Amino acid sequence: MPSLASAEYAATLESIKRLVQEARYVAQRRVNTELLRLYWQIGATIIERQKSAPWGSKVLAQLSADLRSEFPETRGFSAANLKYMRRFAQAWPDLDAIGQRPVGQLPWGHVVELLDKLNDFELREWYSAKDITYGWSRSVLTHQIKTRLHLRE
Repeated sequence: MPSLASAEYAATLESIKRLVQEARYVAQRRVNTELLRLYWQIGATIIERQKSAPWGSKVLAQLSADLRSEFPETRGFSAANLKYMRRFAQAWPDLDAIGQRPVGQLPWGHVVELLDKLNDFELREWYSAKDITYGWSRSVLTHQIKTRLHLRE
């Protein structure tokens, strides 16, 4: 049995820990990508249905209640979040391109901040790219938008 203090064992442990961390990171990214795809598809579905029949907030509230009832263990189906999903699909109308854009790598909360704070597509793209590059938290992203980083750089 190897000595726990041996340099070889310590190196092996560090190597395995790195593998676990990298696999967790990759898994987290894949889950995030699929969640964004789901939210976009829900938003696009709402947009399509609203074209053929005017859906007011009561329909979104009912849809929210029904989804939460059907999937009680899943968060994210509030009426407000359904509206964000619709805005997400409107802001980035090409689902296939989302994965190739910086926004496709951001957590949902960051996407919501972009939708709330910026109306311009190019600015959303710019801040998305900066967020990915620097690994900002949501509060840092919000601060950078409020202080108009794009004008200072």
